[in-house]
Amino acid sequence: MYYQLSPNCIQRIIMVNYLHKKNLIKLTGSIFGVSALAFSLNAQPVFDFPFDEGEGETTTDLVNSFVGTLGIPVTEADYPVVDTTTSPSGLASDQSLRVNRPNAYLITGEDDTSALADVSQPLTAEAWIFVPADSVPQAEGIVGYGGSWKLALGPDGSLVFTLFGVVDVASGQFPALGGWSHIAAVFEPGVGVEFFIDGFSVGFVEETRPMRDPIYNQLGIGSAGRGEAFNGWIDRVRVTQALLTVDQLDSDAANPKAPLPETIVSYDFSESEAPFASAGTEPAPATPAIEVFSAENAPEFAADSPTGLEGDSSVFFDGNDRIIVPDPNGLFQLGDPNDPEAPTNFTVQAWVKFSDQPGGRSVLFFSNLPGGAISFSVTQDRRVFVTTLGIADMTSDAFIPLDEGWHHIAVVLEAGVEVRYYVDGILGFTRPYTGNVVKTRTDTQFYIGSEPTGGLPFTGYIDRLKLTNGVVPASELDFRVIPGVDPDAPEIMIGTAVSVSWSSEARGFILQQTADMEDPESWMDVNAQPTLIDDMNFIFQPATGEEVFYRLIRPDSE
Repeated sequence: MYYQLSPNCIQRIIMVNYLHKKNLIKLTGSIFGVSALAFSLNAQPVFDFPFDEGEGETTTDLVNSFVGTLGIPVTEADYPVVDTTTSPSGLASDQSLRVNRPNAYLITGEDDTSALADVSQPLTAEAWIFVPADSVPQAEGIVGYGGSWKLALGPDGSLVFTLFGVVDVASGQFPALGGWSHIAAVFEPGVGVEFFIDGFSVGFVEETRPMRDPIYNQLGIGSAGRGEAFNGWIDRVRVTQALLTVDQLDSDAANPKAPLPETIVSYDFSESEAPFASAGTEPAPATPAIEVFSAENAPEFAADSPTGLEGDSSVFFDGNDRIIVPDPNGLFQLGDPNDPEAPTNFTVQAWVKFSDQPGGRSVLFFSNLPGGAISFSVTQDRRVFVTTLGIADMTSDAFIPLDEGWHHIAVVLEAGVEVRYYVDGILGFTRPYTGNVVKTRTDTQFYIGSEPTGGLPFTGYIDRLKLTNGVVPASELDFRVIPGVDPDAPEIMIGTAVSVSWSSEARGFILQQTADMEDPESWMDVNAQPTLIDDMNFIFQPATGEEVFYRLIRPDSE
């Protein structure tokens, strides 16, 4: 709660922190209260994520039992499958790998193929592939490295060698459909690419431009390395730092050649399951890409929280993370499900803590569900931001302090009336809003920490993320550090000195003051120790001729 001290009066600021109905000031027979706020008696919670699991790969909300996966959810369809019934040789002891779009391929670790990082070296990439007869042509990676190069099939199904960011070198030749084919590309830096199909040269294409340096150190098998998965069977994948000749290629189906001394990786998929070992000079075990990507995109539970209490955790996002929450039963619902055109009000709120200045607009929550298309975010300069998708992007002048501490933010949208933005329980900005909320979208899941594709990621901590169908009054927002614990506002008396007091039961709180309410970073601790008198903490300050504002806060647990 904030109080303003001026030379002639005591004035309670209408938009208050720690707002409570009983906190009224009575002065010379007058009561200064709080202006009425719009309130929907039908407000119903949609979700409430306390993030108190502390560990694990999922988080569950307390309202509709939505279960969010930290990172990309993994299903059996995302794993390539060892196939013991088909192979180039056709031998009973031979097997291959069935890969599939979009995620069921393999990838190596970041440092397991570092020898390939020298892009000045000559390169031969080869593999056996089986393209299904009914396959629909599209860009498909066979093997690729680090965003530097890939051996692939082009959008028309022809054999292609790509220098990423430079050129797609097209052979104009097509591997057979419905059977096994050996394909290879021999790249000589500064000269060009020679292509081979089933042990025969099918053309040379001059290309003198250099390959770009890798942007990551992973090799993709059955893909370009980070997407464009192949749809078919693959076997005997090799990458050699040398210009191989026809007789050195592994193009004899029944008689696999031994890897050469210059062969960096060589996979024959003889294992029954991942990881798959390389017989080249680099060990480079290959694992399902979905496991790697899910781990890379998974936020982590953290002991840091607004309360600092034992057992209270939050979720930390490193700027590459997201939580994906399915809604298979259509429980996510804003407004009246029986009247999509009716005004749709909502309240969304969360506690946030920045690890650094945001690098851009950062999404905390995103929904393109039929129950309501909205997103909740913060801008690069830490303003609270809300979007009614398909209608309006709406920023505010409600700033979140960059002080390495926890802060509560909230947006209350009253359709056809206005949008209200709060920081730490204080109304920071209001804008008119004559629109509604789109309820015709068809997504089946919502997202925490980014947009669906991972865009506009949040960096920092999120806790107590809540969405309510309806308008939540300011006094009921979750801005109290400890939920349900509302420390009494400091009581103020002015004589020759200012006496500020508050209940000693409000433990862990400190008194701050400012002369400028519009500058959220101007608050300073009152450098005086409280005196305990009759269960009340007292601090005495000299009376001044300028306006002074006081507030109680609970500092960050760290």
